[in-house]
Amino acid sequence: MICLKQSYHLGQAFSTRAYAEKSLPAGYIAKETRGGGWVGVKKAIPVTFKPFLELNQDSINSFLSDAERMDLEPDEPKEIMPDYSGLDIICPGCARSYHDTTASYDLDKYANSAMLQLKDKYRGYGWEEIIPDHDSGYGILVCPDCGAALAPSGKLRIA
Repeated sequence: MICLKQSYHLGQAFSTRAYAEKSLPAGYIAKETRGGGWVGVKKAIPVTFKPFLELNQDSINSFLSDAERMDLEPDEPKEIMPDYSGLDIICPGCARSYHDTTASYDLDKYANSAMLQLKDKYRGYGWEEIIPDHDSGYGILVCPDCGAALAPSGKLRIA
């Protein structure tokens, strides 16, 4: 919303609609405020809709400004995340490793059961595998030997 420079500095709206319409620049209309004054508001731009099949990249680009087109261009390719799978997970309680990291392991995220798997050697002992679930919390991750939490702070300790 805009007001006349004099009124704007005083923080007041126009006193009458006629005065507001006379003082506003092209493309603005007068609108009444809750306090009874009048302010200038930018006119709405009419939007025309075309059927979906008639739209193509050229017709879309003709409606966009250069800045809007730049905003739609694809971002730079993201860096490839390093693969941390196969690393030993150290239990903070007994300092032994019974689990490996999987391809889902991410250093920057809190641990979940999809980030680790029981080592093959211990599966042969009949130990129970933790069900991989990306939505699980780190509180369910426990050492199969000593029962200590594998991620007491939310992050796994890897070697």
